[in-house]
Amino acid sequence: MRTLLAAGLLVVALPSTLGAGAHRYPPAKMPLSGQAHLREIASRGADRWGPPVTLRASWYGPGFAGRETADGERYNPWAMTCASLSLPFGTRLRVSYGGRAVVVRVNDRGPYVAGRDLDLSEAAAKALGMVEQGVAWVRVREESQELLSSGRSAIVTPTK
Repeated sequence: MRTLLAAGLLVVALPSTLGAGAHRYPPAKMPLSGQAHLREIASRGADRWGPPVTLRASWYGPGFAGRETADGERYNPWAMTCASLSLPFGTRLRVSYGGRAVVVRVNDRGPYVAGRDLDLSEAAAKALGMVEQGVAWVRVREESQELLSSGRSAIVTPTK
């Protein structure tokens, strides 16, 4: 812990504010920013399914229920949906966090906050256990058509 005297005021800087590892950051080997990686996935066409990537996700706060999403449907906070700036509408993503995973469908555009890559519905955020954090690093992979057509549940836990 550091104590500084600045302009006659006693300032105490805690280790967490000095970069002592209090924040969790994405892996150093992430080659592209989250949005750049999502654009790269979208450009692959039918051959998109690859390894998961780490992205920054948030969730829609209260007050959006019933509003029209970018694809024309009404936002349902209890549906497994998400917003992405670059992925096509209807794209299904497996989002994993804290040993839990959900499959969400892109039906809106966003998030419009710098440093965030996905906006999850409230139901998806609750199923993942990330509501209290608000914003979290998640693992994301596009779901294969075979898994979706098998009729498996949208919520799959635990992840490996």
